[in-house]
Amino acid sequence: MSNFIFNETERTIAIRYIKSRRVEGFISVSAWFSLIGIVLGVATLIVVMSVMNGFRTELVNRILGINGHLIVYKKNGLSIENYHKTVNQISDTQNVIAVTPYLEGQALAKNKNSVSGIIIRGTKWSDLPAKKLLWKSLDNATVENFKIKQNVILGYRLAQRLNLNVGDYISLISPNVMETAIGVLPIKQNFMVGGFF
Repeated sequence: MSNFIFNETERTIAIRYIKSRRVEGFISVSAWFSLIGIVLGVATLIVVMSVMNGFRTELVNRILGINGHLIVYKKNGLSIENYHKTVNQISDTQNVIAVTPYLEGQALAKNKNSVSGIIIRGTKWSDLPAKKLLWKSLDNATVENFKIKQNVILGYRLAQRLNLNVGDYISLISPNVMETAIGVLPIKQNFMVGGFF
């Protein structure tokens, strides 16, 4: 039994075109160029597929590290009143690893001379470790500031855009309004920056 992948006929044809006589030199050159082209093409394809698969894995891990596989909203966009019941129902489902309820809303973040539209997510301290990618990116000082001092944690890019450091104050202005004696005013509150993720 032969150890070669190709049978005798295939080997004979391949050798015939790769090792040609002097009269058929051009055929040999074109055969070598074709062989080198195929080898480079297949190698490039393998490298690109490997890079794209690695990129896809990294992208999915980063997205799911913050957002999770499934997000449950109420139909009309309001908050879920009895969310503990919903959390328990989802937790009892097979293959569910963790459920982390949070409040989400939009606001304007304002510093001394910068303004940016942001998405705010509020979560309980006990639910934070379930978001492993987020949890691993926090240092001990940030964890302590969030847990004990109840500071806010900002994304690193947002902090760069607003030129914020740990200990600075940030004003969050809600699009929801508050009716007062002098008219309608936006809801505004100041928070201390406790760290970055």
